[in-house]
Amino acid sequence: MTTSPEAVPALSVIIPTHNRRASVLATLDSLAGVVPADVAIEVIVVDDGSDDGSAEAAASWSGPSPVTVLTQPNRGAAATRNRGAARARADYLLFLDDDMRAAPGLIEAHLDARDAGADVVVGRLTLDPSSPDTLMSRNVDRWSHETTTRLGAAPRMFDPDDIVAGHLGVRRNVFEKIGGFAESFTQDGRYGNEDLDLGRRLIASGAAVWFVPEASTAQYYCVTADQHLRQMRDLGTSDLLLMVESTDAHDGLGVRQAKWMHQPASRVGGLLWRVPRTADRVVGPHRWFTCRRVDAGRQDARTRRWYRIHRGIAYRAGRAHAPADLRRRARVEA
Repeated sequence: MTTSPEAVPALSVIIPTHNRRASVLATLDSLAGVVPADVAIEVIVVDDGSDDGSAEAAASWSGPSPVTVLTQPNRGAAATRNRGAARARADYLLFLDDDMRAAPGLIEAHLDARDAGADVVVGRLTLDPSSPDTLMSRNVDRWSHETTTRLGAAPRMFDPDDIVAGHLGVRRNVFEKIGGFAESFTQDGRYGNEDLDLGRRLIASGAAVWFVPEASTAQYYCVTADQHLRQMRDLGTSDLLLMVESTDAHDGLGVRQAKWMHQPASRVGGLLWRVPRTADRVVGPHRWFTCRRVDAGRQDARTRRWYRIHRGIAYRAGRAHAPADLRRRARVEA
């Protein structure tokens, strides 16, 4: 169904993207295949400072629903999603990351849940089987199975980190009431915690949060090992910010800090984690070698152990290299 520009859509799909031209086009193609003929939607692609032609490619894409392409300098995922939400015309927003592949029934499931009373819809997220087979993609697959099983057993009981911005439906008035995504978490392209922060505020607001497994997407996970380590470093900084912003987030962060900070995989790794600034300079060649093994699909125990060490070092470095004022405030809040 081709929607006229004047028609008010039933749903606005917001897709943030940054330097993933092929992936965002694949997401648009998958979405085109699942839009019901009798449902009017709009698609808003927000290009966050790409230099690979993503915006131009999305603008020239032709599908059953109108596509609006917005561009901006690189400001990070939270600001990118907020800009798309501000432009949306529908009363229901569906956020999809540019690596999500829509499954049949996605649109109907979101709209049915909305009509039945849901304010926020958490859909089922699986791993696209065509994703590169790496340690990270296997972790995504394991996490998705565990989360689906847990939420399926207790569909109305949520933790803030169950609300994942990569696939999230929310009524626009609810989204606006809590202030949208906090842009400080992903400022200047930094990674991490903007969806966890949104989740805690949605739950605290009393919004009706539903898990709807019929609303399904598959993530094409193509993050390289080196990119993942940069994300871990950003997460170290973002965790400090979350500690400052939310005292009730401390318990959940304690679990993560124990995982990345207090379980060294070797004596050397343990010593390096105590001096993250030095570790960040010293371990570069070994990090490069380990990342190459991970990207090649190596799954052996040695590669897993080495990569676990480097993830811990990256996380600690992110905390150590955070702005001095943020480190001071986090210590005060802790």
